[in-house]
Amino acid sequence: MNSTQPSKSRLSWALIALTLACRPSVSELGDTSDDAIDIDRYDPAHLTVVQGWLDADEWDTLLHETRLFYELLLAPDCLLEPFPSVFEWHPGTVDIDGEQLELVGFRKKGMIGSLSWTRPSLKIDSDRFVDGQHFADDTEHFTLNNNNQDTSRLHSCLGYAVFRAAGVPAPRCSFATVTINDEPLGVYSNVQPIKAAFLRENFPGDDGDLYEGTASDFNDAYLATFDIKTDGSTLAPLEELTEALRLDDDALLGRLAEIIDIDAFITFWAVEGLLGHWDGYTAASNNYYVYRDPSDGLLRFIPWGADALFEDPNADPLHTSSQLALRLYNHPDTQAAWYAETQRLLDTVWDEAWLLDEVDRMAALIHPQLLDPATTQASQAVVRSFVEQRRSHVQAVLEAVPPSRPLYEPERYCVEPIGQVEASFSLPWSENLHLADYFAGEVTMAGELNGEPLLDDVLAGIAGPSDGAVLVAVMGLDAGYSEADQVILMLPEGLPAGSYPVDITAITGYIMRWNAEDESEITGLLGGEVSFDELSYEPGGTLSGQLEAIIIPNIFG
Repeated sequence: MNSTQPSKSRLSWALIALTLACRPSVSELGDTSDDAIDIDRYDPAHLTVVQGWLDADEWDTLLHETRLFYELLLAPDCLLEPFPSVFEWHPGTVDIDGEQLELVGFRKKGMIGSLSWTRPSLKIDSDRFVDGQHFADDTEHFTLNNNNQDTSRLHSCLGYAVFRAAGVPAPRCSFATVTINDEPLGVYSNVQPIKAAFLRENFPGDDGDLYEGTASDFNDAYLATFDIKTDGSTLAPLEELTEALRLDDDALLGRLAEIIDIDAFITFWAVEGLLGHWDGYTAASNNYYVYRDPSDGLLRFIPWGADALFEDPNADPLHTSSQLALRLYNHPDTQAAWYAETQRLLDTVWDEAWLLDEVDRMAALIHPQLLDPATTQASQAVVRSFVEQRRSHVQAVLEAVPPSRPLYEPERYCVEPIGQVEASFSLPWSENLHLADYFAGEVTMAGELNGEPLLDDVLAGIAGPSDGAVLVAVMGLDAGYSEADQVILMLPEGLPAGSYPVDITAITGYIMRWNAEDESEITGLLGGEVSFDELSYEPGGTLSGQLEAIIIPNIFG
């Protein structure tokens, strides 16, 4: 990889030098001899220890970088290109299992849960600022996933192990404990990046065409969102697949066999269904790579972002919410092949004793490093139940009459704003929200939703702790106190005063309609900005600021 200079003009190399001079010495971190670093980076029995040090301002900037999800979905320009890369590389020092490198790159990664402002998912690149720098085993890249949407912390590593057992090329995965600036961030998944080294391990060569799919599919609505990962590649192979899927049944499979490895895809599809991977390609057109194998020119699928697994043992394993899976399901030959392959996986790969042993082994390995062991152990119990119960449900599906799956014509999922809101607030900190005085602060609110003004006959508000976060609510009620529009913001604990984006990837904001029968629903999500003049979380403290946001439909149901 060629060295690149950081794009931010504010970067001070003198400051970096000062930061490095203040880092702990190698002797303070432990043994860095050859014996200490002669390990398999993805050994499932090894807990990788990652310690990083960045200038405090650099780390704070990294923490608060984010994608604005609502902007990605706004009509008319949504989903006309890959999701933009919005994250900067930040310099620092890293020690991984006793081997320390300076001037490495740290970068935030991912979508939604990965973009946490307290423990984000991270990429570490050894030669981002020093050309040719790498670890002693030639490793250059680390991908560390926070698993914020998987409180068991097990889904990714266990899921990728099942993919590999089924013969699907999938990243290797182990666990890591991460500390930044001496602050423990807990347990992460150390996932093998889908780069040249992975391709060489799993395919005859690494000089094929690689594409990442995020809200991407083989149709006119979503083809443009594929991210081309290899220099010199074009979308031509994916465009050929898109055209082939328009053929009738008589011509379909013959043409597809010239473009993709059909048998390999059916295995990939069957594993996603068996694992209940509701956020992968076949269920959501999301979280996957496609590689054109240079040895035969065929496209093959690689799983990615595998954290939405092992949840509901009764979930439908027949995923057909993507163009390729749906088209193959509606062809009698490949429908039969999916049923046969899923049965084969149940008979030869889905080994409950092995899976439960892996759950127990992984749980014991990471338990001492957990930040919230009670929550994690409860979620691990769900994984065990899934493993124990999944076979019976999948077997019942295989023995039933195949359900109908009508074809659909996909359209880009873009949203229009359904309202807007402006509010100001100065609210006393309430240690117990259930006992809070809703009228103790000062509040203004104005706006409209679905063409109707927000309720504002009576205004109220509260602020206080809520399930590990901070809740700020501004409410407008009707004169009879029978209905209320509640504008709610959820802040990370300890957030300092300042201006921040409002989005599901930043400060989460939403609006709820409540009535006197205690019925409520989220009627919209907020996208905009909130400025906090004061954030005092102690008794007698005040939370004050101003909000300006649009309201979009609640796309999460």
